[in-house]
Amino acid sequence: MSAWFEFIPLLVVVGAALLVLVLEATGAPPGYRKAGSRAQMAVLSLTALAAAFVQKLTVIPAMAPGLTLGVLQFDRLSLCLSLVGLGAGALVVVAAVPALKELDAERGEVFALLLLGLSSWLTLVAAVDLLVVLVADGIFVMSTGALYALDRRTGRGAEAAMKTYVPALLWAVLFGTGVALLFLAAGRTDLAAVGAALRGGSSTAAMGAILVLLCVLHRMGAVPFSVSAVDTAHGGSSFAVMFARIGAVLGGSAVLVRIFAAAPAGGVLAPMLYAVAALSVLVPAIAALDQRDLDRVFGQVMLLQTGVVLCAIGCHREGAPFVPQLVTMLVGITVGIVGVGVARGFVLRNEKSLPTWERWAGVGRLHPLFALALLVCGASLTGLPGTAGFWARLEIAGVGFASQNAVLALAPLVGSCLASLVVIRLGFFFFGKSPDPRRVRLTNSPWRVVVLSLCAVASILLGVGSPVIATWLSTFVSLPFGS
Repeated sequence: MSAWFEFIPLLVVVGAALLVLVLEATGAPPGYRKAGSRAQMAVLSLTALAAAFVQKLTVIPAMAPGLTLGVLQFDRLSLCLSLVGLGAGALVVVAAVPALKELDAERGEVFALLLLGLSSWLTLVAAVDLLVVLVADGIFVMSTGALYALDRRTGRGAEAAMKTYVPALLWAVLFGTGVALLFLAAGRTDLAAVGAALRGGSSTAAMGAILVLLCVLHRMGAVPFSVSAVDTAHGGSSFAVMFARIGAVLGGSAVLVRIFAAAPAGGVLAPMLYAVAALSVLVPAIAALDQRDLDRVFGQVMLLQTGVVLCAIGCHREGAPFVPQLVTMLVGITVGIVGVGVARGFVLRNEKSLPTWERWAGVGRLHPLFALALLVCGASLTGLPGTAGFWARLEIAGVGFASQNAVLALAPLVGSCLASLVVIRLGFFFFGKSPDPRRVRLTNSPWRVVVLSLCAVASILLGVGSPVIATWLSTFVSLPFGS
């Protein structure tokens, strides 16, 4: 099997995006301005994602531990995260179909933007060169900003797009400065050369690496860089928020793992990661308790997942090998984000007023299955016992205590206790309050019903089967951190 076979999934996704644009420009398929066109474009996008997913599966039997082709490394980490990204992308595409009708955005370039953003995910999880990371992140930012701007119902979509583009431009300049400093110290921008320069004690390389790490943490929505991420989650449409948060977590996780695999164990980057990780699981949990606007509550809960991932990477950085637990955590996080995002789209159709707790009162009595599905996905994200999120936090605690890093071991557990109060309160408002049908309006969307049902079932299964999945992956995935 040719090594270039690894590029086929990326080419399929990009080719499908270009095909969607061509069909849009030529006015095909017939009736593309009508409701049927959204389904046709969605089917085309899903076909491309399914083809890429199947091709990724076919390389498993012949998968080498690590295959570097230029600036991309196709190893088992990139394979697993690519499969997670393609599956999540399919769910986002399905969820986008009813949202486009509500946004009165019938044009097919929406699916082209989703596919281009997915191509940036596939690039980020395999990138081993910082210039490639910069370019792929730029594509991702342009896609998400355009998707945010589609929501013209209240003006909050334009605000979300602005708060995506403006900080991204600033941080792109800082990232480029960091890459320039690393190039000055190492002579190249690939992570192997950067790691060698850091191990050599170069102060220029250390400053460049700090800038790069800060930019990656900002893109993931880590504290204290999470303000704009919360605002975009508050203003964007549901499918755009899902797309942005999943891409940030998956892509940022892969980049951080590869950076810390190349960096020395006792370098300057580790203390920064530990501090930001602890803050990123505590601050969003506390902020969610103080919010009256449920858009912001859900945004804080989604941002909490960044802190969980950072704690996992930080604990494993303390001498333990990279284990498949992180991949399993990302599967649970992805499913939970999609479930909460789809549920948000069910209720918040054309609502110009704030979606407060009182507006959701009694929804569980009117729509019990919807309420239970949302609570299951929210419980997984906040880490209630019996969920995939709780298992993830226990794994982090076990590795953290084993590596004598009590802060990273305890922070996710404390954050889980605080964030779980949000889900408990939400359950009380769902089932303990008297309903008002004039306030609670759900959309009638079979597409959303399918996605939310799948996410709820998957969250329940992951709560039981996460240890089994991690054990199975342990025989397949292995990426030790550098010394």
